[in-house]
Amino acid sequence: MQPQPEKIMPERCLQEIFCEHFKCPPENFQDKLFWMCIKPNVSWIAKICWVFNRRMFASDLEMLRQLGRTYNTRQLRYELESFRHYHKPRGFLRRDLKVRVSGRRLLKIASRLFSIEAARKARNLKIGISPEISAQVQFGLKPEQATPEAIKTPPQEGVIPNTGIASESAKPSQNLDTH
Repeated sequence: MQPQPEKIMPERCLQEIFCEHFKCPPENFQDKLFWMCIKPNVSWIAKICWVFNRRMFASDLEMLRQLGRTYNTRQLRYELESFRHYHKPRGFLRRDLKVRVSGRRLLKIASRLFSIEAARKARNLKIGISPEISAQVQFGLKPEQATPEAIKTPPQEGVIPNTGIASESAKPSQNLDTH
């Protein structure tokens, strides 16, 4: 019976990582991330607008929904820039008072979550290579040659072993006769 290859976990998107980290159901992802990305100095205005005219934030919520499907910071940054290019802020509140999702805050949150995910993946990674296999790869040795004796560093000519000091025979002779 052959050992089964370890299943590689597919990458998780921002929404999955966010919901696990902040312990929120996927249906609350957009709202929770929205409020985390609103600047504190305009949050009171945003709360009033949210109650009376939630449609004002429809483009922000759509953007967060799309960005929730990204798998790394580079992809998120590209999608964010693309979205911002085609959906420029309009109106006094969004353009001048900046009552909208802060791209900088969103990038900071996403970057932290993606780095936490990368660290989690690294911990779960299991790599076990024996020294013999490592020697085969590094030095191009055949399996029967990959013994601990064959892996040792070859001695250098004219150097005393284990010291790195040049031996007397390797030193240039000094000829004091000048004619």
